[in-house]
Amino acid sequence: MLLSRSYGKRTEQWKWEPFAYLLLDNILKIISSFELMHGEEWEDHLVWDGASSSRFSIKFALTLIHEDILKVRDRVWQFIWKLKALQRLRFFLWLVAHDRLMTNTNRVSGGLADDSRCKGCLLKEEDAIHLLRDCKVLVGILALRGNSNPVVSR
Repeated sequence: MLLSRSYGKRTEQWKWEPFAYLLLDNILKIISSFELMHGEEWEDHLVWDGASSSRFSIKFALTLIHEDILKVRDRVWQFIWKLKALQRLRFFLWLVAHDRLMTNTNRVSGGLADDSRCKGCLLKEEDAIHLLRDCKVLVGILALRGNSNPVVSR
């Protein structure tokens, strides 16, 4: 609670200790200039912004999260399919963006393999990021073949 009540009196004062160190002096002066209201009609209430009832619900929170995820996926989807590139490259990028490459991690989760480690370096789990960017063995193989990995070469 950010207020301290003086019992026996009908006054309330700011309880500065919990947050005063977080704010600049000029901000504290602005806050202290507000008159504190007291009484039943001035009690604080939690409000969930965006919901018509102003009440929090798990269903509504999950809906908001799901909408945000869909917006991000939609932007990625649009970016990939609007690229001026070969269809097979766009398809490959779509697989990467949706974590659908048949990496060892995905094989294990699908019951197709027992070990999710990278077969090249045997150090880390083979997910798309490791396979395409972090695996030193794959980067070395690409360098020997004369291919440069644009993600790795910085």
